[in-house]
Parts: sequence; C-alpha cells; structure tokens
Amino acid sequence: MKKILLTFLISLIVITAAYGEVSTIEVKPADIICWRSNTLEFGRYTLDVEKLESIYGTPLLTHTDIVVDETGKLRTSIQGLGTSESTIEERQEQFNMGILLRNDSLTEEQIQTVIDTANSIEGAYDWGGYNGLIMDYLLRFSWMPERRFYTRLFQDDSKYYCSEFTALSFESNAIGVSARDSSLTSSLDLYYYALEEDKGWKVIYTWEAGTEEATTL
Repeated sequence: MKKILLTFLISLIVITAAYGEVSTIEVKPADIICWRSNTLEFGRYTLDVEKLESIYGTPLLTHTDIVVDETGKLRTSIQGLGTSESTIEERQEQFNMGILLRNDSLTEEQIQTVIDTANSIEGAYDWGGYNGLIMDYLLRFSWMPERRFYTRLFQDDSKYYCSEFTALSFESNAIGVSARDSSLTSSLDLYYYALEEDKGWKVIYTWEAGTEEATTL
C-alpha cells in the first residue's frame, strides 16, 4: 500500500500555473498539511525540486503547517519569521502541491491540547536543522541506510524548522506523527507515518497547482 500511494504521490507532481479555489478544501483543527514547492533554498543555491526527485527517486516535500482552526488558519515555523501564522490561501500561492493529513481518532481534548501547544511555541527559525535535512537528503543514496546525521549535528534545540515544530506540537502531547524525534523529523517523515495503517493518520486530500478541486484518496 505504501508503495502504491508513493507512486501516486510522485504522479501528482505536475507544475502548472495556479491553484484552484480553496472552497473545495475542508480542514479541521489539528490537521497537518505538507507542501511541495518548485525550488528549495540551500545556502546561496536554489535547488530544482523536480530534478532532485528524478535523481534520487524520492519525493521531496518542502514545508509543513498545522491547521489551528476551521477557517484554515495555519501555524508553524517559517523561514525569516520564526513561529508565526499564515493561511491556506497564502500557502497555495507559494507551493505547487499540498497533502492533508488527519487523525480522526483524536478527541476534542487532544485536539485542543495540540492547538494550545502550537499557539504557545515561540522561537526563531532553525536554519541549522533545515540545512541538515537537505544535506541528509542530498548525501544519501539508495544503497545507504536512512539517517539524520547532519540534521542532528546542526539543529538548534531552542529553534524550530517547520516539520520539527509540527512534530513537537503533537509529540509533546503523546500523539505520534513520526517515528523520529521531533528535532529530526522531515515533512516526508510525516507523510510516510500517515501511510502506516496502525498509526491513526490518513492522507485525506491532495491538491496540485492548476486543479479546481481537491483529490480524495
């Protein structure tokens, strides 16, 4: 099943002009949205995401947000801003694909605790952890074991990158979203975790640029 959904994800990576209407997207508090952009900033370099995926054979999700209310308000750690809020509309202008993850087994109390935690976390953006994730991606080949050597080496415990912020908001409330420690979690780790049948998480919708409706999986 995981391989089938992974193949489907790669097939959805099509870059076109604009996103469809957000009215087709139904979100709930404590949903997670993983996004994919055309490019990835790495130091002074701008990396082409589609080319990297074709070289490494692995999809590259580049950002993660937590939905904190029914209107689609999002919260995470953002480059240049640190922990802050945004909207789905703003994200759709920045990214060419988004994947909605949801755990329907969460109680209202659990959801509120996650949202309270997400709203309370403050800190600057963790550029060390972000660049470490990219290095771990670029320096790993198919025959090598998956690791987070550079992420662990460069990450700052007092700062957060987006998927670390997301994992911490959930894991601090004993709700798993990744098999990794929060400080080592990537957006792709969140997606893979949601594919595991016994974790409670599901891939609900996928949007891609140029479509008018979300795709239900």
